[in-house]
Amino acid sequence: MKKIIAKTTIPVMIGIFNVLFLLVVIKFAIYGELSFVAKDADLLKYFLPISFFGAVIVQYYIVLPIWKRFAKNNKVVGLSIIPFTALVSLIGGLVFAYLFWERNLGIGELLAVFLTGLIAFTIYWSSNLVLLKKLD
Repeated sequence: MKKIIAKTTIPVMIGIFNVLFLLVVIKFAIYGELSFVAKDADLLKYFLPISFFGAVIVQYYIVLPIWKRFAKNNKVVGLSIIPFTALVSLIGGLVFAYLFWERNLGIGELLAVFLTGLIAFTIYWSSNLVLLKKLD
């Protein structure tokens, strides 16, 4: 039971932390400021618990069963772990871009939002799966 709780919560916490760190780095690179947490404290107050709760549910009901398949067969839907992670990250980036693209800002904004989502999902899933491997 402790192992399941660890596999469900630790990769999620580290993954969310990595994505938040990425957002701080991106904001610094684009705007030259590190005040992400101070300015967006209200957003973070709601975002962190909701995203953590949602990610734990996804981790328990979707990721862990898929991880068990990888442990048994080394493949899921005919893909090994790296192509599968790339596909999930690509789909996540596309969904992220569709949801958060401000259409009046044009295609450049779509590309920027897609790349941000792609990088965020790649970092999240890579750290998540590396931690799952270490916890096995």
